[in-house]
Amino acid sequence: MTSTAAHEAPVAGEDAVAEIEIRNLTMKYGDTVAVNDLDLDMNSGEMLVLLGPSGCGKTSTMRSIVGLETPSQGVIRIAGKTMFDSAKGVSVPPDKRGIGMVFQSYAIWPHKTVFQNVAFPLRMQRLPRTEIRERTEEMLETVGLKDEGSRGASLLSGGQMQRVALARSLVMRPRVLLLDEPLSNLDAKLRDRLRFELKDIQQQIGVTSVYVTHDQSEALALADRVAVMREGEVMQLGEPMSLYDRPQTRFVADFLGVTNLFPGQVASSDGGVNTVRLDGCDTEVAAVADRPAGAEVSVCVRPDAVTIDDPAAPRSGGNRFSGVVHASSFLGTHVRYRIDVDDAVSFDVVTFSRRKIFARGDTVTVSVDPADVRLLSE
Repeated sequence: MTSTAAHEAPVAGEDAVAEIEIRNLTMKYGDTVAVNDLDLDMNSGEMLVLLGPSGCGKTSTMRSIVGLETPSQGVIRIAGKTMFDSAKGVSVPPDKRGIGMVFQSYAIWPHKTVFQNVAFPLRMQRLPRTEIRERTEEMLETVGLKDEGSRGASLLSGGQMQRVALARSLVMRPRVLLLDEPLSNLDAKLRDRLRFELKDIQQQIGVTSVYVTHDQSEALALADRVAVMREGEVMQLGEPMSLYDRPQTRFVADFLGVTNLFPGQVASSDGGVNTVRLDGCDTEVAAVADRPAGAEVSVCVRPDAVTIDDPAAPRSGGNRFSGVVHASSFLGTHVRYRIDVDDAVSFDVVTFSRRKIFARGDTVTVSVDPADVRLLSE
């Protein structure tokens, strides 16, 4: 995709500047607490994804930032300017906050052309006609709709409509872009493609972005950082790979798609290695961890960290279990298995090797390095 945008995206990191600051944010609906005393910084130029189930507070947080909801208490600053302060009675109107918004519904005017849809906010600002044309054409090129400006919006595909909605928000050159599950109405193949395009556009423009979703794949694909939310609080905040590799709680692991989660109790600890006996069976798993004997934990193993082999294949060290293939699914780039180790324990396994495909009923050995086993709190 070609872009004529002149801005380079700042790189989020240790020296990044906080574009959005949220302090002690609380949102209540009657007796229900949607957001609970939330503190959160969003770095200049980064894509922060708020991830969580319905009712976790992610949308309420986003609507508070844009000014569509009035929090019960707290402070919100954008680029150092106070947009909301409950103690001081400050609440800047949404149209004065310098924020662009892309909703789940496209909100495109079907009777207008693509160009007219994108140019609308600039016309509302009464900018000169020449500037409106230049900025609109630049943004249409950025989102890959350079040749579609004269086309009627009603003739567009779902993916094109979402690009028009994005262009309409970005043409205002907002300091902050908020996106509320903008890809959820698209089919799976188009959604996957637009994820990469959306991330590419965001990096080209360099706009600080907050993206709300309940889809963990979308969060991992798009985010510079992910905030996993539950009951109005951030359970864990970090880069996608860090969260996926090192979840801190069972809830975070489960929501990020880690399916191998087994409750158990630490049976012994020796030299930084714990042996955990899984609940309801005699199976024991070794983990590089330092928990006291008797501690209740959840054993967490990523499906891609499990190796599957013939029972006779030579392999030394680590956790090795004999099992039977319960299910096998070929998914193009990888194969997914469900391996029954005993009546109480089954492993999900993802392998990218086509050297051998195992079938339902095959006896196999599954292996896990103790360094790839995490012990989590509930």
